Amino acid sequence: MAGNTQDSSPQSFWEGYKEFWGERFSFMSNYSNFIKRDKPLTSWSDSDVEEFIASDPLHGPVIKFLLEALLLPWTDGTDTTLM
Repeated sequence: MAGNTQDSSPQSFWEGYKEFWGERFSFMSNYSNFIKRDKPLTSWSDSDVEEFIASDPLHGPVIKFLLEALLLPWTDGTDTTLM
């Protein structure tokens, strides 16, 4: 992994390991703007989610179905009008 094979200390091994995998996952630096934000995204309220479901004909029904599927175990299983 590392270019220097004579130094076998744990520190040199770790540096070689990081270099090896750093080269293979260098594409992850493209996502740092989304992952490491200075200011986190605001959370969505229930009304925001309902507005999105109503406004997006493609993804809205999918989100509604997923929310119902997530909430079903917390109900008795008979209530299908969760949203």
